Amino acid sequence: MAKSSIPIHICHLTVLNPAIHSRIFYKLALSQKKMGYAVSIIGQDKAAVAYQKKGVQIYPIRPFHRLHVKRLLLPFKLLAKGLKLRAEVYTLHSPELLWVGLLLKIICRAKLIYDVHEDYATTIRYATHYPKWLRLPLAKVIRSIERLFVPCLAAVSYAETCYDDILAINPQRKYVIRNTFSEQAAEGSVSMSPLEKPYMLFTGTIAKEWGIWKSLALWKKVRQIRHTKFVLAGFTHDQQLVDDIKKWVSMNGLKADFVFMGGTDYVAYVDILYLLSNCYCSMALYELTPFIQGKIPTKFYEAMAYNKPLVFSKDDFWETLNQQWKMGVAYEEEDNIQSFLDELELYAQQNIQHQQEVFSWKADEQVMRKMLENIGTK
Repeated sequence: MAKSSIPIHICHLTVLNPAIHSRIFYKLALSQKKMGYAVSIIGQDKAAVAYQKKGVQIYPIRPFHRLHVKRLLLPFKLLAKGLKLRAEVYTLHSPELLWVGLLLKIICRAKLIYDVHEDYATTIRYATHYPKWLRLPLAKVIRSIERLFVPCLAAVSYAETCYDDILAINPQRKYVIRNTFSEQAAEGSVSMSPLEKPYMLFTGTIAKEWGIWKSLALWKKVRQIRHTKFVLAGFTHDQQLVDDIKKWVSMNGLKADFVFMGGTDYVAYVDILYLLSNCYCSMALYELTPFIQGKIPTKFYEAMAYNKPLVFSKDDFWETLNQQWKMGVAYEEEDNIQSFLDELELYAQQNIQHQQEVFSWKADEQVMRKMLENIGTK
């Protein structure tokens, strides 16, 4: 750290993310705290007052929907809170906070890091929750704003390699800090009893685009050859989707071998990891939309951390990765099920042990350490 006995303060600002976020809190903030920084987060949280969690100071913002009018006013509120904290470094987790960061930089003489969770311009272009006529012009405005503020930034950190250079920033100020696997979010004890094996496992966001229906359809085909259970442990805001899944399972006579955890409630991460450590395979049959192509979802890293075969959608990028990393087996609807199962069996027989630098947050933590050192916080 710097020679002063007072630790340098890093403050994270976010609009839509929860304060206790898998990337912001459990990866960036906790690692920064471990490195000796004072860390705070201003983000959505149901708490009525500020509190500490694992040494990180949380300043809660009442949760609201992404299209709520509060979203227009929140940057002003975050600016006021940020000014009170007088941090040396502000990490911005949304493009709409870039102007807030500029004012904080000028008034507090602070350094700014822009943490790019996603390619926001591309996301907006294909997002169904925005009117069609608005998507393209709004995407162009967002990209223009991002590039306009680049000169004000001490560093940009990209969550995916495929985002690298979308902002055309000086190579010395850009870093790829991936959403790799970290056990830090696995709090508490496992709450379930052991499940009967073997079972195919679907975790994370429950959505058509995330491959829930493709995964269930594959399970139905697999059962024609081999008795296998299916465990669904994830979250969705869509109660109708939950009802539709249960109805499909019942109509296909599969209810006795189907385990559903979560739905419109979250499943504790410690339970997710327990299920993963005992599963037959982990499902990642994503629809190859612009939202997902070129990305490496966290569940890819999770499966490698536990050396479990990942069943993923056939895609040139992912299949090239699979040749290097041995993640699992690619699948599409037309594939022969017996051949697919043979591939899974062959994978299991190889007893593949993945190297930490491929899947572990520890590797990306060191990239973050280098970034902080390079912007002059040490």
